[in-house]
Amino acid sequence: MRTGGLTMADQYINPFLDIVRTDEEIEAVISKSFSTNYFGMTYEEGLRKMYEWLIGETDDPPVDLN
Repeated sequence: MRTGGLTMADQYINPFLDIVRTDEEIEAVISKSFSTNYFGMTYEEGLRKMYEWLIGETDDPPVDLN
């Protein structure tokens, strides 16, 4: 797991870092996202949260899976 936030250098040097999530984890988040309203989150914030979760920047999925 990476520590700290993504820097601008990270984004420009390697915008597609390795995905650390399994197919099952990704499918669960995508399925849940179709039935979830994101109050207080912009489209861009949602994409950022998904990207950070995919690459292991955070262990918190972008949607509540409960």
